[in-house]
Amino acid sequence: MTTQIYTMGYEGRKPAELLRVAEQLDATIVDIRLRATSAHPQWREGALRELLGDHYARCAQLGNTRYREPAGADGPRPIEIADFDAGAAYVLENSCPVILMCSCRQLTTCHRLSVVQLLWERHRVECRELDWDETGGAPKSVGIYWLEKWQDMQKMKASSGEEIS
Repeated sequence: MTTQIYTMGYEGRKPAELLRVAEQLDATIVDIRLRATSAHPQWREGALRELLGDHYARCAQLGNTRYREPAGADGPRPIEIADFDAGAAYVLENSCPVILMCSCRQLTTCHRLSVVQLLWERHRVECRELDWDETGGAPKSVGIYWLEKWQDMQKMKASSGEEIS
């Protein structure tokens, strides 16, 4: 099982910052976008593989199959993980730290939150969202931030009578 799992979004960042983070943590950045493409060439799979080398891996199984669907008037974009069990098995077999990466800057509005919730619920694996220092792009862990936010969202849904998923 992996020693540590982190998550991060790259929006607003530079690819060189990913390399710095991967080297600092001696981690593999696992790209969990369903499609490793971007309007920005530096964020495409080939460019990331070239820059990150052995620090880059793909796991489309943890991608959101509904990523192209817009958010509804009553809530966020729908999320459906492509193949959680296969993706989790791939991530959990790593012996070095793993950083689950997507383009979304905010964990709370990204499918990364669903992935870390499922990792906790099914495997009792804690994941830590990497926050960014304003000076130099150095990561800092914000602990179980995701779990607290998820619990807050569940409480809000319950109080509004919304079905809890």
